[in-house]
Amino acid sequence: MPIVKMFKQDAIIPIDVGPNFVRRIQQLLIFITADLPQEELDSFYEKVKKGEQKFEEDWMEHVFTLTVLLSNIENVAEKNGMTYDQVVPDKDTPEEVTPSDN
Repeated sequence: MPIVKMFKQDAIIPIDVGPNFVRRIQQLLIFITADLPQEELDSFYEKVKKGEQKFEEDWMEHVFTLTVLLSNIENVAEKNGMTYDQVVPDKDTPEEVTPSDN
């Protein structure tokens, strides 16, 4: 019978994640949600903000997983001084934005 490695239920696994990998997770999240109506996404994120974790559709579970992963990565990065603020123009103000010097 094969043996597989399992994680202990109380394990917190520290991993190193670079900004390129974070970008890939963000792109995956965009890819998964690209064809969903904005109203469905808004409704989903409202449920998440309220702390709900039971979802009616499979895509919601997957988006929730990626959202939690990104949130945890961002929180650790911010706590460790690895982030900076940058102005991002919206679609109505197409001005050029350069990265800050932070």
